[in-house]
Amino acid sequence: LEIVWTAVPALAMIFLSGPTFTTLKYMDTVPKSDLTVEVIGHQWFWEYRYPKYGIVFANEPLVIPVGKIVAADVTSIDVVHSWFVPDFGVKMDANPGRINHTWFQVEKPGTYGGQCAELCGVLHAEMMITVKVVTADEFDRWIEQKRKGA
Repeated sequence: LEIVWTAVPALAMIFLSGPTFTTLKYMDTVPKSDLTVEVIGHQWFWEYRYPKYGIVFANEPLVIPVGKIVAADVTSIDVVHSWFVPDFGVKMDANPGRINHTWFQVEKPGTYGGQCAELCGVLHAEMMITVKVVTADEFDRWIEQKRKGA
């Protein structure tokens, strides 16, 4: 009896490990993206950079186009933060001196919220995240406004 109740869970673990490792590898692989955004955590705000467009800003909502694959390179300049937007299924740690990669694709326009999910200091609770998902035309207009310094 002891052999059975030891062998059955061991076999179940072996059987489940294949799909588990396949899924984990899929989740860690960033597909070819339509947009790359650099997300940098500071005490106590988020900075966003669009390297393709030469745009840098902070303390404003992140703006992304609907239906596009967005690659996010997440880091920090001071302490450990965590960029967490539950509606996107994204929670990525922002570690000083390290760039973590994640991606997401949002199919519905709107405004989505999140928050730093790593206790990062006295104003941690104020480190909110707002992401505006807009149409491609609205995104292009927003890019032009940012480039002009508006």
